[in-house]
Amino acid sequence: MEENKNKQLRIIDKLLDPELSHEEASILRHELKKKERERTEARGLAYEHGETKGRNEVIDLTEAEYFSFKKEGKTDGQIAELLGFSKSTVSKWKIRNGLAKRKKA
Repeated sequence: MEENKNKQLRIIDKLLDPELSHEEASILRHELKKKERERTEARGLAYEHGETKGRNEVIDLTEAEYFSFKKEGKTDGQIAELLGFSKSTVSKWKIRNGLAKRKKA
């Protein structure tokens, strides 16, 4: 996975070249998207790309699994680490599933 990340960074460096032709840039952008998809899928994430949605990481986690982790005393950060996600991705998952606590005003 680290090798893929390094390849992505090299592609980005090439894309920053002001003398790069439109055709070459198009090919590199396609290659970058492919590498991003591979890297995302290697982390166990689903890759969604829509015209208006953009890229989103989707957690394959049920509410029952989440509450099982919580009963074990795990924090959201620990759950995220175990599943290979960021803590913010777990937070977004909680919001989408109606599990996020509201902050007191």
